[in-house]
Amino acid sequence: MSVWSRIRWHTAALPAIAFACFALTASAADEDFSSLTKRLQAEKPEFAQRQQALLAERYDLADRPANGSGMSRGKPVQEGVRVKLPKGMSWEKTRCNVAGRSQRKAALAGRISSVAASPP
Repeated sequence: MSVWSRIRWHTAALPAIAFACFALTASAADEDFSSLTKRLQAEKPEFAQRQQALLAERYDLADRPANGSGMSRGKPVQEGVRVKLPKGMSWEKTRCNVAGRSQRKAALAGRISSVAASPP
């Protein structure tokens, strides 16, 4: 994504974010503290379940402690890869993407150094 497209995206998103924040603030201001606290406590299990499902979708949360290693107070260090790849993505594709990105960076660095080294 180019810098200009990011700037355009941020310019478009900023008013929407400001409106959403204002709407949330306005609705919270209409509610007294005790009812707001009760409502948020009632919503907490649903929020926690949604976040736990999101974590389980993205990461391997199984308990697989590594043998022979631990943290400072004896807590076991987890072993293995924890990230789950999105559907249709493989570690091979990820490696190719990283290699291609590195080659593009190297080519760009070569162009920049040749421009910087050329006399005016």
